[in-house]
Amino acid sequence: MNKVIGITGQSGSGKSTLVGIIRENYPCSVVDVNWVMHREARRLGYARLSDFMGAIGAANVFRLFAPEVMRRIRRGYASSNVIVDGLYDVHLAEDIRKAYGKDSHIINLKASERTRECTIALRNNSSLGGGALEAERRDAVKRQAGMDRVTAMADLTISNDGGIADLRREALRVLRRVQ
Repeated sequence: MNKVIGITGQSGSGKSTLVGIIRENYPCSVVDVNWVMHREARRLGYARLSDFMGAIGAANVFRLFAPEVMRRIRRGYASSNVIVDGLYDVHLAEDIRKAYGKDSHIINLKASERTRECTIALRNNSSLGGGALEAERRDAVKRQAGMDRVTAMADLTISNDGGIADLRREALRVLRRVQ
């Protein structure tokens, strides 16, 4: 039976790296929630997702795009496991649990502050200060969408202390548990 695995975690925790590791070791398709929201915001005439969120509120944006994310999950689930990259919205997490029950899992990726700082600085190609400010904005949006409740729903946790080998080992341990 195929699985639906949602990945949640703060900005800079290593979610994209984790998804890459999972893809290398686990047959799956990936639904990138951020990509879906950016694409749909542009389709609706907003140059930036942040403009759209400012207009109607972050939680409303997540709810508006949840049906499209669920469609993509259903499409992928028909033929493979599905990884949901960027599961922050509590209602979407509840919808996934309702639709897929025991075949759904949520992984909370926890990273040390130093790991987050380094990741954020590298991603934004800026000083730690500028990167940290942007990460705080992203985390504030995630909190509005109910990420704290999604984290509480997580049935699996992976710790990321910055070492790729350790993250890979943890990811493989968790994947064995869900198979």
